[in-house]
Amino acid sequence: VSTAPLVVDLQLLNGRRPEVFDFTGTGVVEAEDTDPDAYEIAVGDLSIAGLEANELIQVRGHIARFGFAPPDFEATTIIDLARDDFSAVAKIRWPESTANPFTSLTADRIDLDLEAARTSVKVKGRFRNRSLSPDTLALIAPEGDEGIYSVIVRGGDGVATIYRSFEEATNAMTELLNGGATLSRINAHGGYTDSTSELVTRRANFTFVRDGE
Repeated sequence: VSTAPLVVDLQLLNGRRPEVFDFTGTGVVEAEDTDPDAYEIAVGDLSIAGLEANELIQVRGHIARFGFAPPDFEATTIIDLARDDFSAVAKIRWPESTANPFTSLTADRIDLDLEAARTSVKVKGRFRNRSLSPDTLALIAPEGDEGIYSVIVRGGDGVATIYRSFEEATNAMTELLNGGATLSRINAHGGYTDSTSELVTRRANFTFVRDGE
């Protein structure tokens, strides 16, 4: 929310949603009780020069003594998550399978059209019990183009094909879409960058539907 002082919109506190906590009485006076939408963090000597508003951060430290807020939290470590790549699993599902799942499809990049999709990106290690729902998401080929990509077709004869090349998988998907198949689901694993909403994936499943099945 702001960097001077450091105030955040609290998403998780010790792995739990802030809605499960009662912050009544945490402030020196009632008007200064902890507000999870404006959670004040004392940074001490920690440098926050690189932080900007609207960035996603993780803070480790200690909650302020009960009845002594603000500040609400005393930081010992601050991690700018937008700067890091971390392991993640993306799940994209179109409740009504779509013939236009991509805004752009090339040999090394897939930009997804998420307007009608249900999207979840679960980041491992950094966000305990939390999934992101980005407005945009791109699947990126890994260096060397090698991975395991399953293109599954349901309906008609039904078939599942494994490709070891990202480019070969995108070519197969282009043929399916041009042939009238629709895409219903993607599960993709890889390294996620929050600041760009990009997932470099070496393993993914693409599930298509043919003939309305």
